Amino acid sequence: MSSSKVAAEPVAPYVSRPPDWLKRAHASADVGYSGFFPPVPSAREEQLNEQTAQHGYISQPEVNAENFNAKAEVTKAFKTGNTLDDLKQLLDAVIERRAENAAKLPPTSFKIPGRVTFNEARRVNWVSELANPDVPLHKIGKSVPHGFKGHDLLEMLETHKVAVPRAVWYVRVLGANETQGMRNRPNFHPAMYSVEWANVVTSYFKKLLDKIALPSAPRAALNIKQTFNSILANTNAREEWLAKFTYILDLTREFYVESLVDHPTFLSWLAQLMSGSNLAQAGFATCLLEDYFDGLLSHRVFARPLIEGCLSKLNEIDASPVKENLGFLASAIKTILQRAFPVVPDAFVSPGMWTTYSPVLRDMFRDASDFTEVEQRNDALAFRTLPVREMDRVRSMMSEIQALNAVTMDTDLTALARRNSSLALLLTWAASPAQHGVHRPFLVATLIARRAEYEDDPDALQNALIEWMDGSDECMASQSARGAARLMGELARVGLFSYERFLQRILARGDTERHQATLRAMPVWKENGVILRQRKIALYGVRAGSRETEEDHIQRAIRAEIRQELPYFFGGSYPATEPSGTLRSRMPTLFGAHKFEQVRTVAHWLLPIAMDRLKKCSVMDTAVVSKNYSVLSEVLAATHCFSSLCELNIAVLQKATAPELLMAVISNLRRFAFIFKCMDVIPTLDGALAVSHHSIRSRPAQLRSLLALLQVLNRGDETQSATLHLVAADVDASVQALRPPLSSPEEMPSLDLELAQLALDPAPNAPSILAHGLWSKFKTKANWGLSAAESTFASLRQFTPETMPPQPPPDTAGKFATFLWEVDQLLAGDLDAHLLECFRGPVFTSSDEMRVCDATIWNIVVSIAVELVVRGCASTQTILRGLVYPAWTLGSYQSVNEEEGGIYESFLLASVQLGHSLLICTVNQDEDMPPRGLAECQQLKARRAMLYDDGEFSELVTALRSLVAWESSPNERLKEAASSLRTALQVNREFWFIARKNLDLVRDVFLTEQPPSESLVEMLRSILGDPANALDHEEEVATTDWQNISSRVNPWTFARTSINLHLTLQELVKGLVTEETRPQAERDLDTFTAGLFDSAVTAEETDLLGDVLRGISGPVVAKFVNNGIRRLTLLLEESAADDFPPDIVEPYLRRAGEVLRLLAGVLAPLRDDPGKIPAIEAEVQDDFVRALHKKLSVVESKLSHVGDALDLAIQVVVFLARMLQFSLGLGRAWSDRLKDCGVELMDCIVRMCIAFGGGVLTDQRTFTILLDTASIMVDDYPKDPKTAAADLFRNIPTLDPARLPGFLPHDFNQRLVFILPYRPSNHYTSDLVYAHPETNGSLTYGAPVQHRPWEWIESIEARNSPTLDEHGEHVVANSTSIPLELFGARPTAERVYTGDEPARLGDLLLQQDTFASGSVFENDWRQSRLARNDAQNLDAPSPAESGEHEQQESGPAVDPFQHEPSPAPTVLSRTSAFAGSASASSRRGSPAIQMGRGGTAEQQGTMSSRGSKRKASTASSSVIEIDDGPDEAEQSRPTAAKRRRARPAPATATRARGKKK
Repeated sequence: MSSSKVAAEPVAPYVSRPPDWLKRAHASADVGYSGFFPPVPSAREEQLNEQTAQHGYISQPEVNAENFNAKAEVTKAFKTGNTLDDLKQLLDAVIERRAENAAKLPPTSFKIPGRVTFNEARRVNWVSELANPDVPLHKIGKSVPHGFKGHDLLEMLETHKVAVPRAVWYVRVLGANETQGMRNRPNFHPAMYSVEWANVVTSYFKKLLDKIALPSAPRAALNIKQTFNSILANTNAREEWLAKFTYILDLTREFYVESLVDHPTFLSWLAQLMSGSNLAQAGFATCLLEDYFDGLLSHRVFARPLIEGCLSKLNEIDASPVKENLGFLASAIKTILQRAFPVVPDAFVSPGMWTTYSPVLRDMFRDASDFTEVEQRNDALAFRTLPVREMDRVRSMMSEIQALNAVTMDTDLTALARRNSSLALLLTWAASPAQHGVHRPFLVATLIARRAEYEDDPDALQNALIEWMDGSDECMASQSARGAARLMGELARVGLFSYERFLQRILARGDTERHQATLRAMPVWKENGVILRQRKIALYGVRAGSRETEEDHIQRAIRAEIRQELPYFFGGSYPATEPSGTLRSRMPTLFGAHKFEQVRTVAHWLLPIAMDRLKKCSVMDTAVVSKNYSVLSEVLAATHCFSSLCELNIAVLQKATAPELLMAVISNLRRFAFIFKCMDVIPTLDGALAVSHHSIRSRPAQLRSLLALLQVLNRGDETQSATLHLVAADVDASVQALRPPLSSPEEMPSLDLELAQLALDPAPNAPSILAHGLWSKFKTKANWGLSAAESTFASLRQFTPETMPPQPPPDTAGKFATFLWEVDQLLAGDLDAHLLECFRGPVFTSSDEMRVCDATIWNIVVSIAVELVVRGCASTQTILRGLVYPAWTLGSYQSVNEEEGGIYESFLLASVQLGHSLLICTVNQDEDMPPRGLAECQQLKARRAMLYDDGEFSELVTALRSLVAWESSPNERLKEAASSLRTALQVNREFWFIARKNLDLVRDVFLTEQPPSESLVEMLRSILGDPANALDHEEEVATTDWQNISSRVNPWTFARTSINLHLTLQELVKGLVTEETRPQAERDLDTFTAGLFDSAVTAEETDLLGDVLRGISGPVVAKFVNNGIRRLTLLLEESAADDFPPDIVEPYLRRAGEVLRLLAGVLAPLRDDPGKIPAIEAEVQDDFVRALHKKLSVVESKLSHVGDALDLAIQVVVFLARMLQFSLGLGRAWSDRLKDCGVELMDCIVRMCIAFGGGVLTDQRTFTILLDTASIMVDDYPKDPKTAAADLFRNIPTLDPARLPGFLPHDFNQRLVFILPYRPSNHYTSDLVYAHPETNGSLTYGAPVQHRPWEWIESIEARNSPTLDEHGEHVVANSTSIPLELFGARPTAERVYTGDEPARLGDLLLQQDTFASGSVFENDWRQSRLARNDAQNLDAPSPAESGEHEQQESGPAVDPFQHEPSPAPTVLSRTSAFAGSASASSRRGSPAIQMGRGGTAEQQGTMSSRGSKRKASTASSSVIEIDDGPDEAEQSRPTAAKRRRARPAPATATRARGKKK
């Protein structure tokens, strides 16, 4: 094959072309490319001559860049002509031209996907594609199927497990179509459909939760078989339900975030979810609450129902029978509350909620720092605790009086004396007839004596006592003189008061008339002739010294009565039979005489005679001595000569050896133990009892009595006496001696036959023989004493009328009593406990056989019981508890049935007889029934004192209420018996004293029944009065006159007046029941309350009267509150001043404050039971609130210029707020008139909150009070009954939270926002507003941007290539649901750079207009600095010059971020870039731009080490050293091969030239 020669193709000339990314400098004109200067043959640098060949081409710079400064030229131009105006006009023209030529935004192309009715197959396919995440939404998003709504839509989404984002898109599209149809509705709002969708979601949740039910409690009355299937019990059903609940929970989260569910509607439902769910649902409810907890705590209308629901659920858990299995639920609920409390403590301030759940809150937040403040605010809003006022005088006086009245055997007198009560108070308490108790003079004398031990000046006490007598009303009033006389006589007896000096003082002053009554009654314990003569002169004048006076006649009469009653002491003999009548009736002169005559005859005349006689009596005279001791001790006790009685008892104890006399003395000491304690003679008596102890050591029964007495006498004393320990040891020894080893626990045989035979046995010692025989036979049995007692009373049932002889033996009761007394002597313990067990055992309670016995049997039982009490075998408490109280209770139940009452009539009448004997203690007229004489009565009185002193009086009072109920019985005998005993108790001095001492207890028991019976009222009124003082009784009559009542409201008669007033008001309540008495009762109530509020009540009277009225309820308290509110309204209207004059405001605050305090004090006990709070009348409340609103408005208008009256204004504001709080706390529905001004009133209060939050003054206390007032108005404002769904925000203050002033502290601002209109937060439109530019260039801000959750749909367009216009520019796609016009957007000819474009971003930005995207400073900075990559490649050949083969030889680029430099020096000026004198600093790029373009500082360091380093020479050297840097392995030893130097030629080679070196 021959080869042919191919001709070479001609080489085309080289044409310099710009890179592809470089744009033309002009769109139409051919002016080249920006920054691209290709070489042309005619260019000066292309001309070769000798100069250029030898030295290269040097371009002389037009301007010396290093030295040239245009400042002078510019300044000169600005100073001449209109340069600035011309520049402004030029710039305006440029901006206008730019705006005209700027590209316009295309109209929005977004369309909401429409709803289409698909067939079933297509719809199923569409839903499947929706559920398939691999199918893009733009494929199926052109239209959506129609037909899914409400619960069906949610069911479909859950069934197909549609991903949550795709499900949200689908729901939004459906909602957007629904919203399009709502635009024609009135008051259309873009989020209107969110309310409907929120109702759909909440109803679906409710549907799910309703499937979790709890079984109902079985009802006993219905025999119906119940079956209960729980959805959570079945595994498959549970898993299906949980999956559905979890999916809807996840879906709802996105609905909430995207505002597809209306926040207020959804949160309102959530807030009430906990209270409406059962315990099984509550666990899932906590999951819901957890997700939306922040939203629920954002406003009060959500937070308070949520907290209240959680608290109610905790109470339900605590009451649940399976609460041990609900610990996790309780812990979750407590966590919610504990998280809520630090965030919104104001939500826990709610009086109604606090009333119900305060125990739970205290248990949870006891240690919380802010809980104390919350507790105080709740109590203040409910007016439970009123501010404590400085009421030192009255309160301390009442406290001291209460402490003195509360003295018992357990009181430590030493501690009482250290209370430092005022001397005047002690003396007045002891002498005042308003107080009770004969012990008062003795107690006060002891207290003063103990205090006097620490005082050095005895004359000071004497002077103080005389001064008190001179100024005390108790010494002047005739009814009080006797009390003062007894007091001063006792003080004189113990040496604290000098009677002689007192006489001399009043005689010297001639002031005998003033103390006439006191001198007449005051006893003289240390008398002599001088004192008696002075006393006679003071009373009867100087001429009465030799003549007889009335006192002499009285003393002779008393001596005659004493000789007749006590003949033994005067040589006579005691009568065989005791005289009839009481001792008081037989000695009227003695008991009616003054204390002076009583002491002179009894203590100074009788007692020495008796003591002398007792010393001379022999042992054989024991019976006679016992009788005379009984009479003498009773005389001494009745005349209150207790010091003489103490001497008598000590003398008898030293002399007595007989058990009967010793037991009489022990009983007497026990009877008056309280008096002896007050006299401070316990140590003396203890020594005397120690002597008697030796004589009865061999008698266990007497030892037990002595031990009981010593224990009583030593109560309240920390140091027990030695005698007490000795007697206790002897008692223990006797118990051990009488308690042999117990045998096997065999049952005791019945002893009924032996006891029945005892009644018929005529032998006088038969009871003793039987008792000892049983003891020797059954002493090893632990309960043989109980068996003996049961058999004693059980044997009485055998004595029926058929078997009993015609007349039972007269000594049957005596024999049985003696038998039981013998058993008591033989028992190791006492019989009393066995008797109580017997009365409560089967003999009396198992059947009615004993209770239906006739009167004969019950008379025997009564006789046995009383005899046992007299002998000390049984206590009064045992008989009352075992027989009397049950009978009285039974009688109160049978009081309405005459037939049943007749069956138990004998039993019931016997109980009354027992009560009369044990409580009244008078001699029985029937000689066969005890008590038969004075001695036995004294024994019963001693046992009764044990009942009263041992704190068991409450049982007696409760039983008395049952006894009084008999008086409504149809059985006349029962009614008469009950009335007789009640009347006898009313006039009994001892019962009256203990009842007055426990007056609060009596009131609480007697007034439990509302209204109380007339008999109870009569008995209570008799207790309030004095049975021995008719005048005092007259003072306690019912009255509604305020002046009469207020005159008795003082610390001395406080308790009596309180109860008496309650009784009066209860009678008025009874009068309101019937038509005939209602008008008068209403008038009386109006008269009382009008007089109470219209009078000028002082602070002390308010507090006392509030305590007096505390506890009233029903119609009385309603009338009281309504009249009080009327009074407050009147005071508001009277004080309608436009400013704050102190002479008007201060009296108003004082008077209205006392009225409000009185009302609050009366209602305080009713706060714990909201049902007892009275309902205020609508008219009264309307008038009050309107007057209050008017006053608040006036105050608000004057706050800004009150001046110096700011403190007074604060007081007025706080008081007005407190009055409004009180009104809101009353149980009354809001009327239409009140609703009209309710929101205005709330707005007024909110504005005042702002004023005191920094507007006028920053006062946290006032701000909090006003805020709490507005809060409870928000809570209590009635909801509109016409709307099905409760609109929680319909009745709240109207102030927009956004309009709150900026001077409010942040904390105050947040607390106010908590009750102001709710503004749901949205992260899309938060802080966005509509704005438009003004002519001056400023922006005017308009309304906030409304969120359109249904119209703003997600963009689902496919990501295609960007659209270009005819010039190759990108076209802005305005295709989203939110048009770009809303943001004021406009095209800027800029775009997002991709690929390798970001590497040459600086060059690209120079080729386009960046005026709209960057500031002038930013653009100048970028254009005046050299980038790192441009600087390091300054001398490198251009890619356009080097050719493709050079690129292949050079290999891959080291720096992946390197890019081709611009063919023109775009950063440097063409002249300064090549100037030989140009320094390197002028070409150094900005570090900020290098960092931004080249990466982080670490990357910069790495890259700079690999690039070239350019070093400027010092001085004028033009040598430029370029060092590529060592390799990584040769960094330690650089070589010459790695270095190259440029020839000393100017570095002015054109950058466009690329010849190879």
